[in-house]
Amino acid sequence: MFRSSCISFALLCALTGGTGWLRAQVSFSDASGCYDHPFLLTLRCPEGQSIGYTLDGSEPASPGTDSEVNLFLSPDLYSQRDLFRIPDSPSILWNPPDSVTHIIVVRAAAFNSQGKRQGATVTHTYLVADLIGYRPTLPVISVVLPAEALFDPDSGIFSPNGFNLDDDFFSGNFNQHGREWERTAWVEYLDPDGGGFAQCLGLRVHGGKTRRNMQKPLKLYARRDYGPRTIEYPLFDERPYHAFKRLVLKPFSASWYKGGVQDALAHSIAEPLSFLSLASRPVTLFINGEYWGIYYLQESPDEHLVASLEGADDDEVDLIGSWLGLEQTGNNAGFLQMMYFMEDVDFSDSIQYARAEELIDIDNFIDYQLFEAFICNNDWPANNMRCYQYDDRPWRWIFYDGDACFIDPKQDFNPILTYEGDDTWPSSRESTLCLRRLLQSPLFVDRMARRLNEIIATAFHPDHTRPLLAALATTVAPEVGRQAARFNVPVDSVQWRIGIAAIDRFLAQRPSCYRKQMQRLLAPSAVHGIRFAAAPNPTHGNIVLFYEESLVGWTFYHLYDRMGRVLYEGSIYLPLGQSSVPLSLPPLPTGIYLMRLDASNETLQIVVY
Repeated sequence: MFRSSCISFALLCALTGGTGWLRAQVSFSDASGCYDHPFLLTLRCPEGQSIGYTLDGSEPASPGTDSEVNLFLSPDLYSQRDLFRIPDSPSILWNPPDSVTHIIVVRAAAFNSQGKRQGATVTHTYLVADLIGYRPTLPVISVVLPAEALFDPDSGIFSPNGFNLDDDFFSGNFNQHGREWERTAWVEYLDPDGGGFAQCLGLRVHGGKTRRNMQKPLKLYARRDYGPRTIEYPLFDERPYHAFKRLVLKPFSASWYKGGVQDALAHSIAEPLSFLSLASRPVTLFINGEYWGIYYLQESPDEHLVASLEGADDDEVDLIGSWLGLEQTGNNAGFLQMMYFMEDVDFSDSIQYARAEELIDIDNFIDYQLFEAFICNNDWPANNMRCYQYDDRPWRWIFYDGDACFIDPKQDFNPILTYEGDDTWPSSRESTLCLRRLLQSPLFVDRMARRLNEIIATAFHPDHTRPLLAALATTVAPEVGRQAARFNVPVDSVQWRIGIAAIDRFLAQRPSCYRKQMQRLLAPSAVHGIRFAAAPNPTHGNIVLFYEESLVGWTFYHLYDRMGRVLYEGSIYLPLGQSSVPLSLPPLPTGIYLMRLDASNETLQIVVY
């Protein structure tokens, strides 16, 4: 038999409307969890009271007749509400399935002889393999709340009520924000191999444009109003802490293209880099016992993440959510001052660059920029930006939202990184300001170029990235067919595997394309009159190039025959503080050749003998 371990406090207590903890009067013979076979579940309450229970997520409102209730776990206990048939997206996106998988949710409370409820409601979830036809391989999250909290036309947070394509980011209930649009839900996390958590949490619709989809992004909030201030459970192996204030449920269907794993893969690749990224794991979601597809349970990119990972006081974190200085929490004055400084200063001056190092964590910023360009995040940099500061430390960045990544391995990201026009998406002049200005500094260019060489050979190397993809795909593969049947995203398992293969090709091909693009970004501009020399010349093929020490960065060189035909093209790095660099020419027959370098308007004559 497989089942989760008993979630003890769900047997003891629950919450009622924010009035505080009340001892539950109803006990369940078996804990919430995953089971092989159906069994007889027994509910009991004290003598003189009777049990009222529901199966559709609603709170028990009236008593039954007995202090003991026996329920045999069978399809007769499935909710009959069929929430999947209630529209939760605009008609153009609404395409419900004919049926969905159900599991059993029982909510029970005790009532006295006058019909007054005694104690708190107790909620348990039962997933029975014999009934649903499979054993879950992913953790299960069961969200339970009255259906009206989600689908009521006026107040339901899933309702498309009032949605208008002309106002598609703000119309419709699902696009509303703030505490007013947070609903109280009972949430259980069930590990197939045992363990989990269960508690009352706040539930909101989360995200941007994906809010309108049938499979909506969600966010969970732990608050004292609901019970414990944090969710306490070791959800992520890579994290040393087990307490979480907020968690995000990111839907599998949020990826821009087939695959569903893009965001999780991006975070896996980012994990060893110097900026913050989010821990996540795939789960399957059930709402009031109805299958709601594959989600990624994920940390929230907020001040609590910074506090947990860096030991900061979350009340002292200034968290910024846009390049224009939108505060997520704290104060934006320091960020705006930093941006004003970046706008006004010439960073070719080493003194001014030293000041920039006091304002920005340069290593963090370099990794962040190199990473976003490598994965080709097409919903960045103007969007999906988070940076933070505390205790007057330099500004640092957080990566989140990789749904628009891993599409075209040959995509040249340099125009996005250096954009200076009037557009506001996907790039903008504000979002590229820091990088454009820092590239004025030879010190910064040298630092970024050296890091580029390191990172391509390690974190971005296919030997590192492709196994991460394979592991993610293997983990979710058993569930993809059910996800496709529920939401038609992906269309089916075959199309999903085609999408995974495309991501794998991206990871294999991207490093070579990316290296050349970044080398061009980090190349010094061609300067009229800058001369190069080579020695020995004539040569057998190994030379030393001499150049002006002020040049730093990558430059491309081109070899021509005397007819002007290109014979070879390559790149060479001009290190900071040097004026010469060795270069091995490709095998060439004896003769006279011409060499031209992108960093100069001059042409060298090379004699090979």
